Amino acid sequence: MKFFFTLLSITVGLLLGCGSVKELPEAANFEDALKIVGTEYVEQGPLTGVIIGVIRNGKREIYPLGAKNLATQEKPDEYTVFEIGSVTKTFTATLLADRVIAGECKPEDPLQNYLPEVKIPVFEDQPITLLDLVTHTSGLPRMPANIGFYLLKNADNPYATYPVSELYSWLSKYSPKKKTGTSFEYSNAGFGLLGHALGKINQSDYTQSLQQHVLSPLGMNHTTFVLNEEQRKNYALPYSKGKEVSNWDFTDAFAGAGAIKSNLNDMFLYLEAQLGLQVTPIDSAITLTHIPQRPDDGGGKVGMGWMISERTDGKTLIWHNGATGGYQSYIGFVPEEKLGVIILANSATSTMQEATNAGFYLLKAALK
Repeated sequence: MKFFFTLLSITVGLLLGCGSVKELPEAANFEDALKIVGTEYVEQGPLTGVIIGVIRNGKREIYPLGAKNLATQEKPDEYTVFEIGSVTKTFTATLLADRVIAGECKPEDPLQNYLPEVKIPVFEDQPITLLDLVTHTSGLPRMPANIGFYLLKNADNPYATYPVSELYSWLSKYSPKKKTGTSFEYSNAGFGLLGHALGKINQSDYTQSLQQHVLSPLGMNHTTFVLNEEQRKNYALPYSKGKEVSNWDFTDAFAGAGAIKSNLNDMFLYLEAQLGLQVTPIDSAITLTHIPQRPDDGGGKVGMGWMISERTDGKTLIWHNGATGGYQSYIGFVPEEKLGVIILANSATSTMQEATNAGFYLLKAALK
């Protein structure tokens, strides 16, 4: 089907999928679209369990589908914990925006200023800046070349042991092939570096800094990086091809790219803040992240962390998605309509695009 906006031709996750996602038939309205998503993506596979959150007309709507646990067949609820993968990058971007507003850094600051102990590569004497990192225009590749050993060492939990020292080692030897700020290339390595540098700016690490400056101000008290015992009682088991797989953990080298674990209730707080439905201490930072900064590679723009597409009626779609070894996620919203959709799923698939496709599909239906 053809969407009313451009679906960017990039896979914004920590895990690449291949193949084409199953397309969904045209829906008459939102309720019809919801039934189709449930039938095509959950009842007929490949998704095990999904929790869908919608904000429209100023109200929250919650739609659980499938199972958070195949053995018990329990449905997920608004407190069920999922990995959100690369949606984490929007939180990292918000942390940067907040520190910019606080005067602790500037978007045009070279990364080298905050990592003096490592040699940061340059191309044609152009340094990599914080803005380059947060817009995927740093010239850095998707992944560091030396991560292969760790992927082979622990394929079930590949980022759990990759140390910052290895990130430094790779970075000091990397030779950029293009000038920074000139072209979009999605980079998990870049966002890992950004998160790590932001932790240093705060004289702590990424997770502590994000907790202090973003999660706590938003009241996201059940969003975490490592599951505690209470959260393990209500988390969606991760699945791939119908088999249970491992949760993913992250060192500080990649935490800023994909480490967050959250639930729908907390993600509602995040979406409400994006839509201006709640007053928060970091509203100015959130607004800053929505401003288009650079073109992407699919006809749209990239803000600070967010992908931005212009609809044919002139309104704006802001979105991001994510994927880990057993999860998919999506958040998208149209600010002018105060409308947004969140999708959290506990399944890795061959395409890793079902949650994203469903998110766009439901937004389109809700706008009819």
